[in-house]
Amino acid sequence: CRSPEEYAEKELTEKIDIFSLGSIMFSLLTGLIPFDEITDEKEMMDKFMAGKLPFIDPRYKKRDSIERKFVEVMEDCWKFKPEDRPTAVEVARRLEELVMEESI
Repeated sequence: CRSPEEYAEKELTEKIDIFSLGSIMFSLLTGLIPFDEITDEKEMMDKFMAGKLPFIDPRYKKRDSIERKFVEVMEDCWKFKPEDRPTAVEVARRLEELVMEESI
């Protein structure tokens, strides 16, 4: 999926890669492609511009586990405003922390 700023034809920064990372994380978690049921580019753009995200099973968020923390990082990568998204270094740090917590 494209980031909101790509749809809005705004200045592109490295934050589009962070948005894309959120989509990759979604695929890793669910085995699905975000909004894969939508084939119309305009409909996809409208969803993202309205701040809508792909469905994430709420059970992932209720668990006190690696899945919940993974979803938190993923959703931060999908923040609408690029400046609200974490840096690549921050994402790597957070993912490393959750792996370390789970391995203890």
